[in-house]
Amino acid sequence: MKSLLTLLCNHLEGGAPAALAEVVSGQGSTPRGAGSRLLADASGLLAGTVGGGLAEAQTLQACAEALADGKARLLDIAMTGEMAAQSEMICGGRLRLLAAPLSQKDLPFFLALREALNREGALLVTDMREPERPRRSGLAYGDGGRAFGVPLPDNALSALRSGTFNDRDYFVSPCPPPDRLILAGGGHVSRPTAQVAALAPSVASGPSYTNPSSLVLSKESELSKSDSDSVLSTLSTPLSFSGKSLT
Repeated sequence: MKSLLTLLCNHLEGGAPAALAEVVSGQGSTPRGAGSRLLADASGLLAGTVGGGLAEAQTLQACAEALADGKARLLDIAMTGEMAAQSEMICGGRLRLLAAPLSQKDLPFFLALREALNREGALLVTDMREPERPRRSGLAYGDGGRAFGVPLPDNALSALRSGTFNDRDYFVSPCPPPDRLILAGGGHVSRPTAQVAALAPSVASGPSYTNPSSLVLSKESELSKSDSDSVLSTLSTPLSFSGKSLT
């Protein structure tokens, strides 16, 4: 999600329109679940996926139409019946997707969403009552549950914060921050592990057997003090008390 958001923001900052397609619901066996996204422009796919194959081709066509007329649309795809058999769509389920055009006026919201993802993450809330003009709101996990985007009613905010929100006129999609891999130690195992991981923050946890400079393969090369303390605490905890088994 973070890389797709970065690409989207860069695209909109350059003045180029784009279309965002999201799986809002699925029934039965489907190639992707709710919350899967792809980004497209007039030339076709930019990033992401909703499952590939005919379903993705139809989604890209819906994105092209949304960019052409400036209206969002809901797309229902049934991976059943004769059409599915002819196109090898063997999943057998159903997908509902929202394909919406985006322009520079949408940039402030997606910048705020990207900022939230760089911290604790956020909930992305899409008002589906007018499918041709969906309205987006966000609720950050941190910052005291800071809301941004289109204002939500107080009762909706309270329900979202308490986890009891169930209004089907809204599509609520969790957007957690990217997973991080923390390597503690600089031995012969750590370096190839970091190379495979490609993005590996490091922390100096020993006076002689740690060489952070040999592990830094990305710009994110330092941990916060709380992260560092957490790692060091885990390393100093006996294995049997860390939920692990010695056998």
